[in-house]
Amino acid sequence: MSLIAEHNRYYNGIILGFRVRKQLAHAKIFRVRPGNGYFGATKGCEIQDQYDYVVPDSITNTEGEPYRVLLAAAVLNWQTTITDEQKAEYNLRARRIGGLSGYNVYISDYITRRGVI
Repeated sequence: MSLIAEHNRYYNGIILGFRVRKQLAHAKIFRVRPGNGYFGATKGCEIQDQYDYVVPDSITNTEGEPYRVLLAAAVLNWQTTITDEQKAEYNLRARRIGGLSGYNVYISDYITRRGVI
């Protein structure tokens, strides 16, 4: 059983169905997600959301430049500097954490150690 609000099934008066995804005509974005039992979403029932289509002003703003440089340095360091033994250690840490890869743990550590975030 799907609990999808009626207004999220329509676009310009046209019935779209229950599982519409992606954007339409650069006007609306639709997504389907499972209910998680929170915020009025019944657990196990699908919910369809509708949002206005938005394009960010700029993803290359000056405020984000230090973070982009740091991320690029972290990725390059993982690819060229870290040994296979060190990668294995990060993979082991990631398994203990769960839901991450050793690469993700390393990138997080690298950025955190440098104090930008």
